[in-house]
Amino acid sequence: MTAPSGERSVGRGRAFGGASAERLTFSLEASLVAERSRWFLWTPVVFAIGIGLYFALPYEPALWPGFAVFAAAAIFARMVRAFLPLFLIALAVAIAGAGFGIATIRTEMVAAPVLEKNINRASVTGKVINVETRRVGQRFVLADATIRGLDPFNTPKRIRLSDRIGDSGLMPGDLISVRIRLHAAFLCAAARPADLPRRRAVWRAC
Repeated sequence: MTAPSGERSVGRGRAFGGASAERLTFSLEASLVAERSRWFLWTPVVFAIGIGLYFALPYEPALWPGFAVFAAAAIFARMVRAFLPLFLIALAVAIAGAGFGIATIRTEMVAAPVLEKNINRASVTGKVINVETRRVGQRFVLADATIRGLDPFNTPKRIRLSDRIGDSGLMPGDLISVRIRLHAAFLCAAARPADLPRRRAVWRAC
């Protein structure tokens, strides 16, 4: 018995589609194999993408997500190593996860104390390391700061101060002692950011 022409057409269509997919897969794998000598050149690029993802977050992540992604992707890459396109994708995700994790670890390594709440009439002594003239007044960054009544272990290494009066005549290198109101959000770059977008943005801006 002869099969209806419609069924023969569907069968030919499926066979053609399967053959096209196989040819496309073979062509892709052949292209990737031909570029094998250049795979390593993409490693720093993908690693940097992971670091960029860390800095793109509006909050400070925990230490484990980047390394969890790295471990899961590395295991998956080993499982699919026979299928080159999937293997390379999993490998790229693993490298990006490593970049993300290393950026998180680096932040923890350079972490310093953060002022968690405002302090009224704080006596602050420090060395001026930067003076910025603004439309109204000036802004200073103090290094090696001490805050009376606050344990040195819990004292931020750098503090940003604003003066709305005018030209103070201060220069980088000057030592000053002032009594001011300290706002936690205005602490800067040496300190680890709190898990709030605004504080994290200020922390990076200094």
